[in-house]
Amino acid sequence: MVFGRTSQGVSFARELLKKTEATIVDENLRMGTVKALDDLLKQDELAELLPLSFSVEKSKYIIYSPRLHGSINVNDLMIHARAIAQNMGHGQHFINLVPLPRGRNLQLIEVIEASSGLKAGKDIGYHYFPPWSRRTDRASIWDGKREPWMAQAQDIERSEMEYIINILSILTERFRDVWLEHKQVFISEYVKGSAMLDFVDENFSRLQVYQGLSSLLVKSINEFIAAIIERVRAAIKAQGVRPAKGTVNLVWEVDDLDMLGEEEKARHALVRKLSDEFRRVEVVKQSEAENFLLNSQFQKGSALLLCTRNDFEALKGKGPDNVLVPAAPPS
Repeated sequence: MVFGRTSQGVSFARELLKKTEATIVDENLRMGTVKALDDLLKQDELAELLPLSFSVEKSKYIIYSPRLHGSINVNDLMIHARAIAQNMGHGQHFINLVPLPRGRNLQLIEVIEASSGLKAGKDIGYHYFPPWSRRTDRASIWDGKREPWMAQAQDIERSEMEYIINILSILTERFRDVWLEHKQVFISEYVKGSAMLDFVDENFSRLQVYQGLSSLLVKSINEFIAAIIERVRAAIKAQGVRPAKGTVNLVWEVDDLDMLGEEEKARHALVRKLSDEFRRVEVVKQSEAENFLLNSQFQKGSALLLCTRNDFEALKGKGPDNVLVPAAPPS
C-alpha cells in the first residue's frame, strides 16, 4: 500500500519492493484503489474505492509518502500515521519516505505503537528512507528476517542527522556552482532539497554555523529569482519594449505527483514575482512553447522563460536569444 499518490511512493514500491501494482491511498479522502504502478496518472472512474482500514489490513508493506506541498507539517504526519496504525498487524512494515528533523521519527514510532498496540522492531518493522538518501541516511528497525531492500543501520536519530548534513552538503555544492563557479544551474534544479531547510534549526539548535548556512541558502533562492527576473527584463528591453509592457511565458512543467512539492512551490513564487514586473505572465507546456516558435506566434516584447534543463535543451536554437531566456543566473 502506498499512502499518498506520489512519485516517490510509487518508485519505492516498483524499484525496491519490485511491485507491479499496489493500493494507492489518497491521504485526504483516505480511500484507496488498486492501480498498476506504470500507469499512475491514469484516472479510472470505475475503480473500486477501498477504505483505509481494508487497505492497511491487506498490505504487508505500508509506504508512507503523503504530499507535502513544499513544507513539512509534522502534526499532519502524526495524524495520518495514527489512522494507519489503528489497522496494522503483526509482520507489517511501515516505510517512511518523509524527511524529518531529529527525534521526529521516534515520535512517529511512539504514535504508531500507541495506536496499534504493537512494538516496532519486534511486531512490526519501521523504516526510514527519505528522498536522495544514501545508505548511511537510512535506517530499518526490524528484528525479524532481513530483506534485501532494508537498511543496515538501526539508529534512527543518527540517520536523521546524517541525512540533513548530506542535504546541506548538496545544497552548499549547488550554491558554489552558481555563485562562485558561475555554472549554469536552472531554478528547477536549485530548489531541490529546499524543503529540508525548514527544520535545520531544529536539528542544530546549538550550532549557529549550520543555522547561518541554512539562512544563507534560503536567501540565495530569492537572489536566484531576482537574477532570473533581471535576465527577462534585459531580454524584453533588447526587443525595444519597456519591461512593464512585456509578456513572459514560463515553461516549467512540474511533477504533479511529487511528494515534496518544492518545484510547485518555487514556480508559484516565481510567477508571483514576475507578475509584479511584467504585464502578463503565463505558464505553458514545452509543446506549446515549441508551437509558438515554429509558427512565429510570439509577439514583440515576449519572452519564453525556460525553467528546466530539458526545456532549454529541447528549445535552444529554435528562436532568438532575446526571446529564449534560461531560468538561471548568467554563467
